[in-house]
Amino acid sequence: AGGAAAAAAAPKLVARVLSVGKHPDKKATKLSVCSVDGGGGAVAVVCGATNLREGMLTVLAPVGASVATPKGALAIKPAQVRSVDSHGMLCGRGELGMTAA
Repeated sequence: AGGAAAAAAAPKLVARVLSVGKHPDKKATKLSVCSVDGGGGAVAVVCGATNLREGMLTVLAPVGASVATPKGALAIKPAQVRSVDSHGMLCGRGELGMTAA
C-alpha cells in the first residue's frame, strides 16, 4: 500500500530530543520549539506534543518523509509555524499509522 510515492519518501528516524522550549509567539501556548537529532545533526521542529522532554527518544519524520493522516499521506516539507522554521514532524501513533490497542 502507498505505491511509488511511499517508496520514494524519506524514512522516519529515531531521534533524541536535545531541548524543548516555549514557542516565542505568546499566542502559541500549545506549541513547543524542539531541537532533535536523528543522526544528521540538530534540527528545529515546532511541535504540539505535551509529553516531550530533553533526552527522550522519539520518531522524527524529516523533510521528505510522509506521515499518515485521516485524509491520507501527508508529505513533510520545511514550514514556518507562527514565524518559526520547522524541519520535520515528531510522530505519535496516529502519524505512524498505528491504532490504539
